[in-house]
Amino acid sequence: MISTLKRINKVLIGIQEYIMIFSSVLIAGMIFIGAVMRYILKTDFYGMEELLMIFAFWLYFIGSSVASYEDSHINAELLSAFIHNERIKGLLKIFKYFLSLLISLLTTKWCVEFIMWNLDKNPKTPVYGISLLVPQSAILISFILMSIYILGHLVNSITEFKKLPSSEN
Repeated sequence: MISTLKRINKVLIGIQEYIMIFSSVLIAGMIFIGAVMRYILKTDFYGMEELLMIFAFWLYFIGSSVASYEDSHINAELLSAFIHNERIKGLLKIFKYFLSLLISLLTTKWCVEFIMWNLDKNPKTPVYGISLLVPQSAILISFILMSIYILGHLVNSITEFKKLPSSEN
């Protein structure tokens, strides 16, 4: 069971990394093409912003889920520098992940409501008529993944806390 979950996770991370690489290359390529068209060919790349928006959403939000997996989000964790008791540090870590999970689940709920509202309204981009669900679905997917990864960090921090000695010298 655990090995299957690890394989699924490895595939998910690989897909996310592929999406980030693909989006980055396309964004850089479109900006380059837009610059060449504007400054050398003296024409415009109409609707480039719409396409950039789609790939930027996917890059940004999938990047957020990968950062959540790696636990590499920027944080302001000052207390651990001043607290030397490992049990208190462990409790703070559990609290941090628990609070993060609550916020992530709440945000995921809002994303579901947002997507449901957009399914009803079906807004489209002005130039190409692309459904805004394409970029906005990245938000929902990333928050689902972040919630899963934060839950994993919470479980790991609880497991680590249980292994700590009950009192320190």
